[in-house]
Amino acid sequence: MNPQVPLSLVGFATFERSTIEAFIRTAEARRLRQTGQQEARFVFTSEVAAARIILVDTKSDAAMRDDLLAASTSAHPDAPANWRI
Repeated sequence: MNPQVPLSLVGFATFERSTIEAFIRTAEARRLRQTGQQEARFVFTSEVAAARIILVDTKSDAAMRDDLLAASTSAHPDAPANWRI
């Protein structure tokens, strides 16, 4: 069994965010049915600092700056020491 991976969406509009989440959840549900696993691989989080994967809408500079600025002082524990935003 693979560990869950926290995923954060930054700078997306509500509609875009819900569409991306629905797509990923649908793909995960299909994968779970095919493999017989019980647990989803991706878990959505609003905490950017806690995410292992961050999907960013780069057209939304203000949202990206505000969300990622808070995370710039704390990297994920598994991130390389020189990783900073």
